[in-house]
Amino acid sequence: MNPALLAALALAACAHQTPGSHPPLERALRLEMRLPDVTQRAEIPFEVIFALRNATKAPLAFCQADSGVSVALARGYGTDHVVLHGLALNPAGRCHQPTELAPGAAKEFREWVRVRAELAGPALLFGYIRVHRRGPLRNEADVPTIRSRNAMIRIER
Repeated sequence: MNPALLAALALAACAHQTPGSHPPLERALRLEMRLPDVTQRAEIPFEVIFALRNATKAPLAFCQADSGVSVALARGYGTDHVVLHGLALNPAGRCHQPTELAPGAAKEFREWVRVRAELAGPALLFGYIRVHRRGPLRNEADVPTIRSRNAMIRIER
């Protein structure tokens, strides 16, 4: 490849991120999910393990806005939330749950899920958690939602 082209690309990449800037949290964090089995019984609690992972090559400091990972089932007609965690925000930017992760490190969350019998059938299960950086919060965009991938699950009666 042309050395001048490589230099121009490197300069453009450096100009795009100013020194001390951080990637958006929705790109820097990944929410991974582990299910014990894809078939579960309605009304019987089962544990889902989530790992909130730093996907960058640098240490990452942020605040958890939620007290844990919320869990939902997506179906053709909509979404049923089966585990909900509260939101702890302070417009002045007070960090209620400070978290620091080394590159590649993860914080684990264990959520017990109980699905009501009327929700039996196939569904897509996913988790999500809201986070933010330290400092004043200007609007909703300052508190992104980190969502796991969907996992196909079957709830039997």
